[in-house]
Amino acid sequence: VYYDAIYCTCPYELFDNCRNLRTIVIGENVRFYDGELVGGSSLDFSTLYFNAIECTAFGNDGNLFYYFPNQLKLGEKVQIIPDRVFRGFRMTELQIPESVVSIGKNAFESCSNLTDLVIPNSVRSLGEMAFKGCGNLRSVVIGNSVKVINSSAFSNCGKITDVVIGAGVNSIAADAFDCCYSILRLTSKSNIPPYMAEMAFPVSNAITVKVPCGAEDTYRNTEVWNNFKKTLRKNILNAEKKGLTVQEGGEIEFQ
Repeated sequence: VYYDAIYCTCPYELFDNCRNLRTIVIGENVRFYDGELVGGSSLDFSTLYFNAIECTAFGNDGNLFYYFPNQLKLGEKVQIIPDRVFRGFRMTELQIPESVVSIGKNAFESCSNLTDLVIPNSVRSLGEMAFKGCGNLRSVVIGNSVKVINSSAFSNCGKITDVVIGAGVNSIAADAFDCCYSILRLTSKSNIPPYMAEMAFPVSNAITVKVPCGAEDTYRNTEVWNNFKKTLRKNILNAEKKGLTVQEGGEIEFQ
């Protein structure tokens, strides 16, 4: 099935019972899509090719699919990823093209099969809850053009161990990484510490923080960032008093 009208709308569950439906292509010209595209009986639907360049609204409150595909292919000209558009998709890999400048709210929420994520340097806007509940996500790299990591952008991604924050980030909102209790390594590429709200990250004495050369003291003296150092120091003192050895995973590195 191929769609390429500027405004597309369809009846509820238009392709319900289409048991041999495999692929749907959204063309470059689509800017608004309304209706539920695939009903609950189209169980063989597996791949969505999304090529819409500047689509600003997709689906009835984002509920475009009853049955979620396990492959998503984003076109090389896509610039806007609308709110809620791929929520619940089952793909294991996600390639965001360098053309994308905006990722909407809840755009990839609950894509529970994703394991690694790279947000390219082209992306400037990252919506609230964009990747909330991606429960198998292990690593996140945020490109250098994102300015704000919004509230709950990665909340409830409980298996993340590695986070890289691009040089352009100047603000990390509260709960941005809420309930991400497995984080071990946090890298910030900015020489100036981004503003970090209280509880942007879970309180942990196991997170290794890496910052650019020469920025060590600035991070150490910046509110909230210095919480990582204080937590670690307390842990080291307690460990030494008990005659224990502080393991490598509990060190803070200012590289």
